[in-house]
Amino acid sequence: MTPEVPEDRLRFLRPHEKGLLRLIGASRHAQKEKRRTMARIPIPVGAWGNISVCGKRGNYRASARFRQANGKTVPRFRTGATKEAARNVLLEHLTGLREQTIAGEVSSSTTVGSFAKDWLQRWGDSDEHPPAIIATCTAAVK
Repeated sequence: MTPEVPEDRLRFLRPHEKGLLRLIGASRHAQKEKRRTMARIPIPVGAWGNISVCGKRGNYRASARFRQANGKTVPRFRTGATKEAARNVLLEHLTGLREQTIAGEVSSSTTVGSFAKDWLQRWGDSDEHPPAIIATCTAAVK
């Protein structure tokens, strides 16, 4: 795992330099191992991560990361007089955000692909079309 050093150069190295080469090789190996590990599963759209509460008596701040419809994760904060009050206000806010995100409302963050999939699903549930058109449109969206 040590870096490539010509054999004739290796015999001129001092003992501490050989040790450094071993350390460099070990750290490169550790970096390769680190790259092989998988990232954690992302938060689904319209969901939030753990809620943390911090602050002093009478002024608490609850925070969580929320996944928007465009795939970006943004921090959301709310304050309250007690830890539970701050947490409950934040949960109310996040629940409202989730309803807006999942409801299918078109906003500035809505992508054309997500809009088309939603529209095709609604159109597929209605009885106003021949089934062959749905297959054609679904293939075009993918």
